[in-house]
Order: sequence, then C-alpha cells, then structure tokens
Amino acid sequence: MSLSFEIISVVLYCVVGLVSLSMAYKNFSASGFLPFHEKVAGQRLEDVGGAGLQSVITALMRLTGLGFGVVGLQLILLPLLGFILHNPLLGIAGALTGFL
Repeated sequence: MSLSFEIISVVLYCVVGLVSLSMAYKNFSASGFLPFHEKVAGQRLEDVGGAGLQSVITALMRLTGLGFGVVGLQLILLPLLGFILHNPLLGIAGALTGFL
C-alpha cells in the first residue's frame, strides 16, 4: 500500500474514533435520556417507572459510554501505532475493532 493511502486510512480511522469518543462523552455525562431516546420512548427518564428502573437505565447508558470510549481509543491508537511502528498487524487490529 502506498504511503498516501496509509495516511488517508489512519486519518479516517481517527475521525471515526473521535466520533465514537464524542458519543462516549454524551453517554457518560447524560443525567437522563438522550433526546433521541426520549423521542422513541415517548417520555422522559423521570417519568419511567420507579427509581430502581431509572438507576438501571442510567447504568446501562454509562456502560454504553464505556464501550464507545474503548472502541474510540482503539480506533485512534491502533492504526496510529501501526503506522508509526510500521507494523501492519496493529493497523489490521484497528480495522477489525471497527467491525465490533
């Protein structure tokens, strides 16, 4: 693969990783449903059945944020390290992470 294609692919993976990190931040910092969750559920988190269910929903949103964060970091770090260290296996591992 030529150098320019490698650079383009690393930059595109970093862009997708940044989008994933932004979703991680949204899920970590959310105190209630995100706007699209409210639209689908047709109600706010405060209107959903007891405090226990609200705690479970909030925990699941934070867990989703953790998943977005891990995938975002992998999509940024693995292709960058593969490019810097000239190790194509790290770049391939970064690409496979995107399929998760």
